[in-house]
Amino acid sequence: MKSIYLMLSLCFAVLIVAAQNVKPYLAIVRSSNSVNRGVLYKLASTGIIISVGNEFLSIPYTELKSIKIRVPKKDYEITQFVTYDPWSDNNFELNANGIKVRKWGAKDPTLGEEIGVHVISTLVNTTANVLAIPIHAINPKIANFKINGKLTRFNQFFNELNYFSIYYQSTPNNNDLGKFKAISADFKP
Repeated sequence: MKSIYLMLSLCFAVLIVAAQNVKPYLAIVRSSNSVNRGVLYKLASTGIIISVGNEFLSIPYTELKSIKIRVPKKDYEITQFVTYDPWSDNNFELNANGIKVRKWGAKDPTLGEEIGVHVISTLVNTTANVLAIPIHAINPKIANFKINGKLTRFNQFFNELNYFSIYYQSTPNNNDLGKFKAISADFKP
């Protein structure tokens, strides 16, 4: 019985940990001095904190001009668009004697044909990947906030910006938790 409780508690713990996903958002912060790119870490009443590399950078709201939020993209993985393998098992079938023969009476390719098709497929794959890399690199913004150093604009966007911060996602505000509970209490399936 103890092992069942232990197993259930471990499963419950794993579910809780898996449910608390924190998604980092890239922030491109334009201030009066510079443009900084990093992960939006925390919002405070005086400004924002972003993580740039291994350090935190605090920018007061008086210096903020605009903040653009983007989703980090995964690195591009090279894709094989054209494959050529004349010796794969898909090209063969077993005859009545149990011997592997080519399907539909096809002949084995010559050495020149094999080399030519491999060179052409390599060129097609390389060209397609070279064209696909810049397309994959396009990362549109999902939110844009123009603050222009004004406290009223910063306070206007504070809650919306806060949803993108790592600190808020890992420790949600109790007021929001109450709002979510009120919404879910009214929900009737």
